[in-house]
Amino acid sequence: MQSLFRFLYVIVRRLRIVDVTQLFHLPAEKESASVCSGEYTIRIVNSAELDEWEQAGFIDELASKKASLADPRRALVAAFHGGQVVSYLWIANDAVDSRDNYSRSEHLGTSIAMPDGTVFVYDAWTAPEHRGRRLIASLLSWSLRNRVLGARAYLTMIDWTNQKSIRAFEFLGMQRLGWIVRFGRGRYQFSIVPQKAKQIGLQVARQAPGVKLAW
Repeated sequence: MQSLFRFLYVIVRRLRIVDVTQLFHLPAEKESASVCSGEYTIRIVNSAELDEWEQAGFIDELASKKASLADPRRALVAAFHGGQVVSYLWIANDAVDSRDNYSRSEHLGTSIAMPDGTVFVYDAWTAPEHRGRRLIASLLSWSLRNRVLGARAYLTMIDWTNQKSIRAFEFLGMQRLGWIVRFGRGRYQFSIVPQKAKQIGLQVARQAPGVKLAW
């Protein structure tokens, strides 16, 4: 039955009228410290460095987002191997706009406002040949230890059909706060957000038009 529901959801999602995600939370006390092997180095990447990569022809998803680093509420933390980026996290504090946080349809993106100390992971990636080495976990641990953007807790959202990513983030210690359902178009939208989000000081889908329901 779940497989059928997932299939139907994928079909309907192509119409760009519905988006269903899971909200995850990682308090610092629940984080299991991870340290990658000595062949990797972790550090914050700055906008000047992205400029150099772009000029050198290294134009990919990183370079395309370099404008994000002009915002002091954003940071890029990356793992390097042999001088090349092999894993990274784009993170944000204070607030994330809906246009920066959506699964398939930008108009169904979910805005989030966070309390001090809570940081949102809005993009994560590891090169295929370096997967299975807990690099994302190491990036999260490193960011918490170094209080990047004041991080004491983490949030992220994952499309509910992306079971591989869900299992990976749960393995890191992240806990499910509940479902976020966004439905509709334009001003005719309906949002369901988890009640647990409010309990830890989050404002979810505050920019979303239409009716909002917490459960």
